[in-house]
Amino acid sequence: MPHRAAQWYKDHDYNFLVITDHGYITDVTYLDTDGGADNFILIPGEEVTDRKYLHVNGLNMKRLATAQRVEEVVANLQTNIDSIMAAGGIPQLNHPNWHRAITCEQIAALKNVGLMEVYNMDKTSNNFAAGGLRHGGDMGLRAVRGNGNLRPGHR
Repeated sequence: MPHRAAQWYKDHDYNFLVITDHGYITDVTYLDTDGGADNFILIPGEEVTDRKYLHVNGLNMKRLATAQRVEEVVANLQTNIDSIMAAGGIPQLNHPNWHRAITCEQIAALKNVGLMEVYNMDKTSNNFAAGGLRHGGDMGLRAVRGNGNLRPGHR
């Protein structure tokens, strides 16, 4: 399935794609069928998941991050953000609006996370609430769109 997804994004003029999975880093080298001649960048990643609705992606991971089970939301996310950074990755907060798992105040309390998914293709994601996140103050976050199930062409 990652090959089909990579091809779909490449065919639709995307510049890059991060392939992630829960607790696993997908080897993306086999997906680059032309040795980089097309300038389409494939980036490995891991979705660090410890609690049902609290997920943080690690982009360009050097090794697996260890998900840490912490009950309080901010402490849970921050511990996993720190674990991603220790594993050489760039953290991205995933679908904070999925089942209303995270509040604006909780997001604002996080450190060292500059990317946040604000739209996810999963039908259970509360994408219409994402607009409310911008009222959480200037958090210095950059928006990321996700396709939570690798179904190419499913927009």
